[in-house]
Amino acid sequence: MIQIPPEELRAAIWQVRYFSQEWWGETPIRLHSREVGDDGAPRLHNDFIDYLEDGLGDKRRGGSRSRRVEVDSPRRRVTKAFRLLRRRAPKEFDVLYCMCVLDQVGRTLRQHEVDELLLEFEASVRRTTQRMNLRAAKRGDPEVTEDEIHILVVSGARKLLLWAG
Repeated sequence: MIQIPPEELRAAIWQVRYFSQEWWGETPIRLHSREVGDDGAPRLHNDFIDYLEDGLGDKRRGGSRSRRVEVDSPRRRVTKAFRLLRRRAPKEFDVLYCMCVLDQVGRTLRQHEVDELLLEFEASVRRTTQRMNLRAAKRGDPEVTEDEIHILVVSGARKLLLWAG
């Protein structure tokens, strides 16, 4: 059994929370505003319009949809880091994708809710282990343990943090 230093695991848990929030943070909550357009259809909410136009040019700044404007937002950096992780470390990507995207560890928790975050993290480790073992059984690969999932989380979170800047 491999022991991960507690401070490393704590740091990885907070990083998983951060990446989960960044992954889901861009999606707007409202699609339509309360206003009705001239044609009788509800108008799109400004947040949703910005979401659709992000990276495609901003009309208010004179951009056009044909010219792509790179926006260096934390969300975009996290997305690029996840893509790089998927290419360079697929197992770590699978584990962090399960935790950050499917389980959304810590996405809705506040900074002071540490105990709840730890419970969510450990529950997600168990679910991720089950998912990975189901996939391993289908492929004929060896099963993984929760300790191996912890190692993949720490390693993958470090890489994401490094690549996301």
